[in-house]
Amino acid sequence: MPLEPSQKHLLIIEDDKGNRQLILDKPVYSIGRDVDCDIRLASLFVSRRHATLVQVASAQGGYSYRIIDGDLDGQRSANGLLVNDKKIQSHDLQNEDEVVFGPQVKFTYYCLSRDPAPTEPPDGTFDDVTLINPRTADKSYTTDSLDALEIPLSKPPRQFNLVGKRGQSLLKFLNFRRERGITLQK
Repeated sequence: MPLEPSQKHLLIIEDDKGNRQLILDKPVYSIGRDVDCDIRLASLFVSRRHATLVQVASAQGGYSYRIIDGDLDGQRSANGLLVNDKKIQSHDLQNEDEVVFGPQVKFTYYCLSRDPAPTEPPDGTFDDVTLINPRTADKSYTTDSLDALEIPLSKPPRQFNLVGKRGQSLLKFLNFRRERGITLQK
């Protein structure tokens, strides 16, 4: 069963009150300075009913938003809209579009989509998996090859007995000396 990607529509708004974010989920939003607007912008450069956001179906099966200058009755704003530095009357918003309403008043639109994680693995995914006990795993290292030492993560590192190695070297030296008849002078 194919999973539909989930979308989240987000506005990062900057105005005289500072920065804030708003998640869009309603079909229509009024934008402006009026107290009755769904998205209220704090600036004298913004009209009372400056713009409208309308949810529109997208070709990928989800939806996006269209911004329209003014209200749905056709009344335009005094200063208009700039979308990505171009004056427009209507625009289908794309990810990271920047809409400017006036000096220091703007928002950036984000359409975030992701494929939801499946809750269970597809059929047959784990049919050929063999579980291995870490204690019986292949020991692919020796104490002689310290340069390419690979230690399995499931086991603690081996502690090498340096005193034992030195003792073995000393015994080899003493045996060598005895075989050759070499004596040490005091």
